[in-house]
Amino acid sequence: MRKNKGEKKAGKRNIAIIMLVVAGMVWAAGSGMLPQITQNPETQQWQVIWKGNLASAAEADPGSGATGFLEIFAHEHSGDPGTTYAENNSATLEGNSLAYASADEFNEEMDSETAFDFVVRARFNRTHCYDADHFDGSRCRVKVTITSDDWADGESISDVEGTAVESANNSDYNYIYINFYWNADDNNGYQLSDDGTITVTEISIEAKF
Repeated sequence: MRKNKGEKKAGKRNIAIIMLVVAGMVWAAGSGMLPQITQNPETQQWQVIWKGNLASAAEADPGSGATGFLEIFAHEHSGDPGTTYAENNSATLEGNSLAYASADEFNEEMDSETAFDFVVRARFNRTHCYDADHFDGSRCRVKVTITSDDWADGESISDVEGTAVESANNSDYNYIYINFYWNADDNNGYQLSDDGTITVTEISIEAKF
């Protein structure tokens, strides 16, 4: 993973280790095992499209038009997440993040005592969230399990659904982009003290069809 380009003050350096432990794939994005579109809302149910970690490039890059996630960010806390996380440029999100994880690099150092939000950038294809002539982002969700050796009880994120912000929704495309964020129960973001660590053990991509 790329290093944070911001300066680190003496005594404020913190090692935030984002480690994604293999959790097993349910359906591999782009594997061809994609169900047919169900447009009857009475029969639609939440189903897991992909569950796992950042262990391989194929998982983090689901392929053209396929469902999966692209990156996970420790983004500097935003007081206006509905606007901030509507950003459709990964480079902009990277530039405003304290750390971010790509396919094969997921250990990063970042400044401590700085408020941040977790953000997962995901892509959903037509098969999973398209109704007749439009994408329905309400049928998409991402859950994560994240713990830290530096958080008080109750601050860990255990199979928790993120808040969705659509960043690209065009019915002419084969996919929709949605950024999901977590900013703590008080909406003030998360923080780590010196030498605290974070562990991301699972990401689950789900859709209702």
